[in-house]
Amino acid sequence: MKTKAMRSGSAWVFKIKANPIYPDVQGKRYVYDNRHSIRVKPDDRFVYLEKLGREQLRFTGTGQIERVEDRPATKAEQAAGKKLHTIYSACLSNVIVFEKPIVVSPTREGQAIRRVIGLSRNLNDDGLSRSVCRISDVRFARILALGATKTLPSR
Repeated sequence: MKTKAMRSGSAWVFKIKANPIYPDVQGKRYVYDNRHSIRVKPDDRFVYLEKLGREQLRFTGTGQIERVEDRPATKAEQAAGKKLHTIYSACLSNVIVFEKPIVVSPTREGQAIRRVIGLSRNLNDDGLSRSVCRISDVRFARILALGATKTLPSR
């Protein structure tokens, strides 16, 4: 991981789910629409927040945004909401996965880790109910400090 590259720009949480609305390629591309964020920029950093079930949440990796592409939403995509008009693809680089996921579920262990990171007891209060959410540099650094990392294998 290049230290200089990981320090530039803003930090984001990209939520990943089993049944995403848009086709992501983990470690390569994260797809979202204008209702989530239009502020993600090249050189920004991110952490993956994996949602396995209603209350199973864990940070699983980190990386950098290389570039952001956009396209108009299709008619089918626009059916999800009248304000939806643009689909963005964040092209990712320097992606690494945590050796052990950082559990932030509402369990005793998860609540303790939330306190270490500086997250609220209710993650919705931190904006983490959204697919894309800005996170402070301090919280981002704490998440990275908790995760021993390894390089994501190429596909």
